[in-house]
Amino acid sequence: MRVMKKRFAITFILSLIIVFNSCNSSLTGPALTSDQINLLKNPSFELNGKPTLEGWETTIASPGFSNDTPNKLSNWSVYIRTFNPFSLSTIPLTELYQKVKLQSGAYIYTFSCWVKMDSAENGRADLIEYKSDNSRKMKSVKISNAFWANYSVTDTISSNAIDSVQVNIFGGYETGSNSKMLVNFCSLTAR
Repeated sequence: MRVMKKRFAITFILSLIIVFNSCNSSLTGPALTSDQINLLKNPSFELNGKPTLEGWETTIASPGFSNDTPNKLSNWSVYIRTFNPFSLSTIPLTELYQKVKLQSGAYIYTFSCWVKMDSAENGRADLIEYKSDNSRKMKSVKISNAFWANYSVTDTISSNAIDSVQVNIFGGYETGSNSKMLVNFCSLTAR
């Protein structure tokens, strides 16, 4: 009976540790396993504690930065204004994007990012494959959460060395005053 109680106690404690670790990793951003490397440059939009878009391209002249970040694990997130189709002052297709050269072979690519939106609709994260013959294939996930949430999109891509993949974060559409989408902790992994 005593041995059974010890086994139960050990099993219970190990279960709590596993549950705690899995909850903790989901709160701290996209956790990469030891065999995964983030292929994106500047995934948290900061360098030496200062906000920067280094490594990213944008269709907006000057996106902003905010110290509102998921779980306060970094200092800055970037924000992009949403597109208002009824306003001439809003630049269409407010996007952040980064293009990455692919390795030859077949890999499963996953693009993930933490995003928070004000009130816009139809925001999305895209994983776009560009082939050497100028064809492209896109997979997307809709973003619509008013709280920080992790979004991801996955695709199996067979490529040669001159193919590339682009990750896009689109700010969405909004018909009232300009809303914003905050973005942080982006990753692109291949396995």
